[in-house]
Amino acid sequence: MARPLRVAVPGAWYHVIATGIERRAIFRDEAYYQKFEKLLATLPERFGVRLHTYVLMPNHYHLQIETPRLNLSEAIRWLNIS
Repeated sequence: MARPLRVAVPGAWYHVIATGIERRAIFRDEAYYQKFEKLLATLPERFGVRLHTYVLMPNHYHLQIETPRLNLSEAIRWLNIS
């Protein structure tokens, strides 16, 4: 069953969660955390989003993000594949 479509509203705040497959680690050591934080730092300029808070755990992350434009999916897709 497909997940319901996300309601997209300009200026909305979202709680984004991404977990490793089978809850496996996505951050294996400090270098992975540092690389991810550098990618997070580029999100505002690249996509115009506002990153308010984030938490990085070994097998998942949480973001609290605001999207003045309707491009949350594009920004998170880029983040996850980078």
